[in-house]
Amino acid sequence: TLSESWREMYVTNGGEGVHVSDIAKLSDDILIVVGSTTGSGPAFGTGHATGNDMDGFVTKLRTDVGTPYREWSAPDTNPYTTRIQSVNGQDDWIMGTCHDPKDPAHFYLVGATQGQLGAAVAGSTANPSTEAFLMKMETSSLKPVWTTQLGADTSTNSATVVHGGSCAVTSDGATVYM
Repeated sequence: TLSESWREMYVTNGGEGVHVSDIAKLSDDILIVVGSTTGSGPAFGTGHATGNDMDGFVTKLRTDVGTPYREWSAPDTNPYTTRIQSVNGQDDWIMGTCHDPKDPAHFYLVGATQGQLGAAVAGSTANPSTEAFLMKMETSSLKPVWTTQLGADTSTNSATVVHGGSCAVTSDGATVYM
């Protein structure tokens, strides 16, 4: 028999849609929920929505009760949620997450972007191309460690579409696949 222990509602301030795409249990205490929305609110990152573009979000929850996971010793440097948005305000979607069970200090995000995520070098030149991305995140700060974007062949100058749907980490933690 399945029984519900707790539930967490994801509602934006303006009633916009929320697309939860994946969850991962990083430790006995931390569960992360990832997804995308055009809206804003406390569960969707410390940044704010700019324009009507889609942005990703990562939210840390306590596994025992489902409330936000806050590290009280340093709440300003260890937030429970963050927004993933391209620096040029384009659509960004988080489609999956994975982690190395031996490394609870980091996890990975995969998805797609029509913009540029941080210092990543975009591979496509055609507009509005969509590129896959793989991002390594730090669990405590919810800040990216590194990001890579993968586009398709742009020799035709046509718009291309590449999505990152899932990822996996090797048992030794040395390699992550997208």
